[in-house]
Amino acid sequence: FGVGFAGTPDIDIYLGVASVYLTIAQVMGLLGLAAFFAIILTVFGYAYFNRHNFKANERLDPVWLGLHAALVGALVAGVLDHYLFNLEFHHAVTIFWFFIGLATAATRVGIAAAKSSE
Repeated sequence: FGVGFAGTPDIDIYLGVASVYLTIAQVMGLLGLAAFFAIILTVFGYAYFNRHNFKANERLDPVWLGLHAALVGALVAGVLDHYLFNLEFHHAVTIFWFFIGLATAATRVGIAAAKSSE
């Protein structure tokens, strides 16, 4: 189940991992890692199945693409860095989840705009 958010036991030879995904697995366990991947897949699945709403909208399409590209960049950077899940840098964690919310909201705005233009 992981070691928890309080941290690992104080051992002098402990070295942290430098990957978001390994850090999540270490702290929250495999169940937490599966929940993280489920949330990410839900966000991108929602965007993928509604992408047709943005092709005709010249104002929303760049915003929508930019937000999802930023998420992809953060997730790729997470392979070699743990900055977006380090509890010592809680502002970076907040920004990551803020972008998750913005990307989901942009998808919802695009769906609403497509329905209103019909």
